[in-house]
Amino acid sequence: MTKRFFIARNSFYNIVGWILPAIVQILSVPYIVRNLGYDAYGVWSLVMAVMGYFAFLDMNMLRGGIRYLAEYDGKNDRDSANQVVSFGLLAYLAIGLVGMLIIAACVEPVFLKMLKIPDSLNDMARYTLYLAALGFFLLMTQTYLLSIPRALHRFDISNKIEILFQVGGTGAVVGLLLLGYGLLEIVVARIVANVICILAAHQSIKSVMPYYKFTPRIDKKIAKDISSYSLVSFAGRLGTSTTSYANTFIAGSLLGTSAVTLFTVPFLLVERIMNISSRLSMIIFPIASELGAQSRHEELIVIYMKMTKYVFIINLFL
Repeated sequence: MTKRFFIARNSFYNIVGWILPAIVQILSVPYIVRNLGYDAYGVWSLVMAVMGYFAFLDMNMLRGGIRYLAEYDGKNDRDSANQVVSFGLLAYLAIGLVGMLIIAACVEPVFLKMLKIPDSLNDMARYTLYLAALGFFLLMTQTYLLSIPRALHRFDISNKIEILFQVGGTGAVVGLLLLGYGLLEIVVARIVANVICILAAHQSIKSVMPYYKFTPRIDKKIAKDISSYSLVSFAGRLGTSTTSYANTFIAGSLLGTSAVTLFTVPFLLVERIMNISSRLSMIIFPIASELGAQSRHEELIVIYMKMTKYVFIINLFL
């Protein structure tokens, strides 16, 4: 298959993976907010912000893993590709565990004291924040497993799983609200959805890497290359994450949870719309790594320039 085919197929699935969850979210958010209430939805938004903010602990190792997995697979170096995946899996399990413990330790002395939460929701907020700690561990595992098909140009697989997770998760939330359940049940449903997504993503590895076998033996050079490459792009990502989630915490600390809802809902919808450009630009990343490893620089330049033009036009339109 040609690189043009990979780009066309991956672009199609990335657009579908963007538009379906976006439509479902835009249609469902008013109903969810109305039935949960402004304060309860604000608590939920804070829980999601906690999980998102602590994701900086991964030091952007996802990009390093994608970059070197695409390179070694392009070279048909299966042993090194196995080591890359094994190293990433061990790293993200460790990151998830550390983040889970930190979040759980911060619930009482930090989050509950820092945030203006109504007394009637204080116990509920406590339970959901502890569940968020578990959710963070699952999110880290899920994020890494979904990156493996993307590194090997199988955005169709990763997007199908992501659509199932996002659309199915939103549908479960709406269904629980219709049945009269509340915030705690919604968070539990989200965790169950994470587990299902992890199982599906793990199963997908057999499709894209039939030769994969976990190995605890990781070459020091591979570990160093992934870590150093990831750290280079970490600073910019940390700044973006800090700005995005810090605004939510500031609103929750100074204005209360109902104000968090008024702040996060329009921000969430706009962010969902703008997400298409980043999804499309991500397609070029594993292709660039593979072509670079094969010294096909002229072909890479042509593909890069075309993708840059298309992404620029989309951003301009949005």
